[in-house]
Amino acid sequence: QKTRKLFVSLERAQAQERKLNQEWLRLEFEQRNLSKSARIRDVARNQLRMSPITPDRTLYFKEGL
Repeated sequence: QKTRKLFVSLERAQAQERKLNQEWLRLEFEQRNLSKSARIRDVARNQLRMSPITPDRTLYFKEGL
């Protein structure tokens, strides 16, 4: 009986470990993607002196003119 309980506990712990490993991989992937976006924004702002577009700086053209 005690052996069976230990075995069930072990299986639960292993399932939890697999779940946590999957979550860790997902978070690492998300972190890499977010850091790439942040790096691009940083280079655009600081090295290329770019700034976000705003409606007052946008020119609209009508087709055919």
